[in-house]
Amino acid sequence: MTVIVLGGHDRLEAQLQSYAKDRGINLKFINKPKSKRNMKEALSKADFVLVVTKLVAHEMVDLAKRCAQGKCRFCAKTGVCEIKREIDTVLAKKFNP
Repeated sequence: MTVIVLGGHDRLEAQLQSYAKDRGINLKFINKPKSKRNMKEALSKADFVLVVTKLVAHEMVDLAKRCAQGKCRFCAKTGVCEIKREIDTVLAKKFNP
């Protein structure tokens, strides 16, 4: 499963990567758009996108909504525990519908 965390602080990436590795998730952390083309491709291939709404540019949110239609989940809180909780919630729904 591929999860993209869109937005967030740089310091969260290492903790989230470790968390994802323990659960067998391929996690991509994007908080600064390096290339719009690469971002579009990553968003369209993701199983779901977690958008940290307080820490992401409006342009990135619009791009996520267009490229990952129906796969976006929005999180207003910015802490690593809340982001992990959101990912766990989506995983639970995917594997226990």
